[in-house]
Amino acid sequence: MRSVGSMGRSLGRGASGVAARAGRSEKVRGVRASFVLRRTRFAPLLPASLLLAVLTSVIVTTALASFGARALSAAVHKRLAIAPGTSIQVSGQISAATASADTPVIHSAMRSALGEVPFTMVAGRWSDVLALPEPHGGSQVPLIQAALLAGVRAHAELVTGTWPGRRSPGQPIGVALPVTTARMLSFTVGEVLNLRDNLTGVPARLRVTGLFRARDPAAPYWGLSLLGTSGRVVRGMFITYGPMLVDPTAFAAGGLTAGAASWLITVDTGRIAPGVISGLGSRLGATVASWHSRQSLGGLQVTTGLPQTLSGLGSSLVVSRSLLLVGSLQLILLATTVAALAARLLAGQREGEDALLSARGVARAQLALASLAEVALLAVAGAVAGIVLGSYLANLLMSVSGLPAGPGNGLVGMVRRGLAGGAWWPAAALVVMAIIVVMWPALRPVTPGAARLRRGRQAAVAMAARAGLDAALIGLGVLAFWELRRYSASPRLAGGTLGIDPVLAVAPALALAGTALLPLRALPAAARLLDS
Repeated sequence: MRSVGSMGRSLGRGASGVAARAGRSEKVRGVRASFVLRRTRFAPLLPASLLLAVLTSVIVTTALASFGARALSAAVHKRLAIAPGTSIQVSGQISAATASADTPVIHSAMRSALGEVPFTMVAGRWSDVLALPEPHGGSQVPLIQAALLAGVRAHAELVTGTWPGRRSPGQPIGVALPVTTARMLSFTVGEVLNLRDNLTGVPARLRVTGLFRARDPAAPYWGLSLLGTSGRVVRGMFITYGPMLVDPTAFAAGGLTAGAASWLITVDTGRIAPGVISGLGSRLGATVASWHSRQSLGGLQVTTGLPQTLSGLGSSLVVSRSLLLVGSLQLILLATTVAALAARLLAGQREGEDALLSARGVARAQLALASLAEVALLAVAGAVAGIVLGSYLANLLMSVSGLPAGPGNGLVGMVRRGLAGGAWWPAAALVVMAIIVVMWPALRPVTPGAARLRRGRQAAVAMAARAGLDAALIGLGVLAFWELRRYSASPRLAGGTLGIDPVLAVAPALALAGTALLPLRALPAAARLLDS
């Protein structure tokens, strides 16, 4: 009877054990099915979040970098286009031979100072002043002056008569007078003027062949004229009329005596790159100053405001770039943090999966290759799409701001301008950072239990707080801000020029990063305080 009872009890315990094991297996299968269901439902969200984070970060950084670079360049060129005195006017009381020798010297000096920036140079030759009959009881000495101005017919139009032709021996020299001069002196077309050189006393016979007026009296070209466009210039007790335009043969032997020369140098300011403005202004200023002191040039006089304009713009540009850099670094920090967080979430999920696969014998190289393919596809696709969309956004901002978008408004042109603005390196940094964060678990797989423990405690973040990284970043930021009170983000460098101090420019970003890490240190203390 005891044997039968023992056998019954054994069978009962066996049946209950089988039932218990079956229940546990069913429970495990349910947990696995639930895990698979959750992974199937939520797994695409993490790769999509990484793709969206990289895409958004690259769009914002590309748009900012491209718009900042292009807007500053457009603003500089717009300022130069409306700035007064950007042409260079050179003149001197010199002979024709000295003027001919000075022309290549001036051109060579300008080419050396301007480098690759295009410029044009036109020259003028001026006669000695000719004495006019003094009016009865007049207190000023009336004079008149003839000139040969290169390219003048493109900037002046005949009102009546003809332009002067070649001088014939024994015939009066043909001249064309400004309408205002002819009106003030009561000269008419065809009238012969018998005048005398005011310096040498040599007689000069002139015939008025025509009257002209300037197409645009305010055009920079008329800076070549020593007498302007009003028809007369008053200097002390002398009043000089003109200029009378003549043919080149008027200065040949037996004609008028050349007593002065002028040059007009027009710089193509639209081709000046913003990065060379400061250096260009310094070189140009030194070149212009040297012309005053070089006796071999005959003592030239130079009138221009271009060196001062370029130097002022260079200083303003450095300050603007420093402020833009400060904001860009903070934005790039935030974008990198967002992308790193998305990459870390994906890496945490993949770490558990890689741990299971590694425990089942999958090689480390296979895990790394699979992780690399996944994250490279996501990050590169997000970066490429972000550069395209960011370039389009920058183009839209340029249009809204009323600034020229630049050549090539197609897709390729927009992307090229976006990359030229320096947007490629933040995009590349985000791609590399995402790849490293996601691939790290595949390069050093751990056991499933360790993966769950690491994912639960966020060891890397906690380690950063325990190591005092937040305090170090805040300390650096405070130190840099203290320096900013005494200096600026664009201090003068050793050579005397303005530059951007990288330590001071990165100070706000350091302070922002340290402030963001402070809650990691404050929250545990707050939690312990609430528990007590």
